[in-house]
Amino acid sequence: MATLWKFKDEAYLTIGVILLVIGAIFVLASIALALEDIELGLFGLGFSSIFFILPSVFLIRHGLKVRKNQEKLEKIKTYLETNRRIKVSRLAEVIGESELDTVSILDEGMEKDLIQGSYEEDEGESYFVYTEHSYNEESPDYEVGNRSR
Repeated sequence: MATLWKFKDEAYLTIGVILLVIGAIFVLASIALALEDIELGLFGLGFSSIFFILPSVFLIRHGLKVRKNQEKLEKIKTYLETNRRIKVSRLAEVIGESELDTVSILDEGMEKDLIQGSYEEDEGESYFVYTEHSYNEESPDYEVGNRSR
């Protein structure tokens, strides 16, 4: 289930490109119609812009934003796998975001089950502690008396 969220950016980008191509076809058809009847051509241009071009631009832009966030989450996960406990300020420095944005990205990663961990406060500094797996009795990896792999 944790890998399904990765297809989200591809879906936005694919639908956006398909709408953009359909919109371009409508624009070309509207230009051809404008040569014969200017009012019908302008109507076609407005129709294609409102229903195809603008939504495609928004979808493509949103897909690129989602892809950027996914890349940041992957970078954070890789960094956390090598550093189990890290200052949030240092992690923010590594990914080039503010501490508040880094915390929201970490929260998003924990929601999507890409990153497991918790926050700690120590002497006024905020730390994130990465745990690879959380073991509980419902987990198939759980064994009584042995919680390490």
